[in-house]
Amino acid sequence: MRRSISDTLCLNEFDKGESDEKEADLKQEVQESILIMSIEFENGLLLQNDVVENIREIQKGKDGIEVNEEQTKDDGNQRTGKEEVMEQIAKNPKKEANELKERYKNILCRKKALILDDNAGKFRGISSFPHEIENLSTPLAFFNYFFDKELMSTIVDESNLFSTEKDASRPANLIEQDIRQFIGICVYVSLVHMPDVRSYWSPTLSFDKIRETMSYKKFVKIRRYLHFNRNSNMKPRNHPDHDRLHKLRPVIYTGDENNPKYRKPEEPDLGSSANIILRLCRNVPHNQNYRVYFDHFYASIQLAVHLAKCGILCLGTMRISRIPNCKRPSDKEMAKMKRGISQVFVAVIEGVEISSVVWKDNKMVTFISSFAEEIPLSHVKRVDKKENKSIDIPCPNLVKEYNRQMGVSI
Repeated sequence: MRRSISDTLCLNEFDKGESDEKEADLKQEVQESILIMSIEFENGLLLQNDVVENIREIQKGKDGIEVNEEQTKDDGNQRTGKEEVMEQIAKNPKKEANELKERYKNILCRKKALILDDNAGKFRGISSFPHEIENLSTPLAFFNYFFDKELMSTIVDESNLFSTEKDASRPANLIEQDIRQFIGICVYVSLVHMPDVRSYWSPTLSFDKIRETMSYKKFVKIRRYLHFNRNSNMKPRNHPDHDRLHKLRPVIYTGDENNPKYRKPEEPDLGSSANIILRLCRNVPHNQNYRVYFDHFYASIQLAVHLAKCGILCLGTMRISRIPNCKRPSDKEMAKMKRGISQVFVAVIEGVEISSVVWKDNKMVTFISSFAEEIPLSHVKRVDKKENKSIDIPCPNLVKEYNRQMGVSI
């Protein structure tokens, strides 16, 4: 039988008076135990709390006396047992997300309504937008708010620099107006579809607003040299700070939320998609009942619970596979039920009530929320293909609330 962690990793047994042979044997046992612990962690057999407890045992002697790092070093050069363990754990970047999934596997969803206090979901924040946002009255004003002069200047400089790197004798010599016109053409191209890009300038199929704004030759030149970040600053692939989105970094901000180095200390690792919501909510005031809406790509039980603890309410569509122990009817049973039927399940997780509502529309749709309820029911119009006529079907309140904020995406 393998030794207990406290016996094997008791670093006080490295007594200076012991023989070199015994000391080497003990060190080998320490390394083997650390390796076994890391393997168990990666396979989900050892949770983070267990690892933390084991680290504490590393820091204790036989008699339960705390030992400092100086006592756990060998000749001043040996790393502490804690450092060894944490290095092994760091090899599994999804450890915290996996632990949360394990913790929530045993939650119990009961079939009942979500009953909220009148003040539970009352908004306590500021309902008006900042003055600078209120003054944005046109689409162009919104565009200029995000693509300000500083960003446009960066795009112009980087594009011109990239053109000289390609051919120093023929620089692009772009100006801010060129970039603005190029972006405007791209917007039109996304709305007015033609067989290919050249068709927008062709004599027979030309689109006047594009053809009169810029020549095809100049458009191709800008498309060739358009750059947002200089290549010389890009770290190689084997560098720990390598950024796969380096070339787009000045105009986007995503990806860093899944790098532990850039995650804030108070932010848990909820998984790659849910972490994006956490990053976007960094500036949302806590405990003022602001509401966040998202679709099934981001939604999870862990995310809803964490936001609720921060005083941020949420509503989103949900993949039923992400809700453990939800005793909803099977797809075959639901297929026999009338269209518009809905069922509510509520789970209390770490003191937070989270409801999931299953609604039968064209197909089964699942929602998760910390504030929206099934009732009051309303009705929506749908087409009955069998009878070829419009009918009214029941619709839960949270479905209308979701569509009001997100649009119909279910």
